[in-house]
Amino acid sequence: MTSDLATIRAVAALDEDLRRGMYAFIRDAGRPVTREEAASAVGISRKLAAFHLDKLVTAGLLRARYETVGGVRKVGRAPKVYEPAATDFAITIPPRHPDVLAAILVDAVASAAPGEPARAAALREAGAHGAAAG
Repeated sequence: MTSDLATIRAVAALDEDLRRGMYAFIRDAGRPVTREEAASAVGISRKLAAFHLDKLVTAGLLRARYETVGGVRKVGRAPKVYEPAATDFAITIPPRHPDVLAAILVDAVASAAPGEPARAAALREAGAHGAAAG
């Protein structure tokens, strides 16, 4: 399970169209993907792809390692490849209940004592609604 902050960072990293496109391509590939392949998938340079891919690694969405892809490499080091991280992220946005707020405010106006500040009446009614809901 990941922390709330890690989840927020992961979602924020996917807010950029190019990153989201590369992430989807890598998830769909079902195998490690090179920078060149990811760049080609979204139509950008290898260098720009490397920047965005490393952001996805930092956000915890991808894993990176060096691996020879498709055969034996005789010169230089193996290329960096990317694959989905084994981390799951879940986002939950609590539902809003504007009807509850409206009911609290209507009850506060209806039950306010003469001279009672509106804030005090609203807090009193909010407490009563909370107690009733609990």
